Amino acid sequence: LKRALESTAWDGEWYRRGSFDDGTPLGSRTSQECKIDSIAQSWSVLSGEGDPARSTTAMQQATKLLVDDHLKIVKLFTPPFSKTDKDPGYIKS
Repeated sequence: LKRALESTAWDGEWYRRGSFDDGTPLGSRTSQECKIDSIAQSWSVLSGEGDPARSTTAMQQATKLLVDDHLKIVKLFTPPFSKTDKDPGYIKS
């Protein structure tokens, strides 16, 4: 399972959240909405199963892209779902 996750879920700078039913990545740098998701990055560290170097990179990117110092918030993902016809479930606004 770990090998499969590392070979398919790693997106170059962070872990993808998952995939839509048609196989389109969710939480990918190629995504127009939800490019990065905090859950996948956090669990790569919390589980202790993520590749250490990748987990470090993923958390650096999560901090860079999800922490808004001006608004004093940490986003769950960014950018929000607002236009997609695909249904990511409860996380769509």
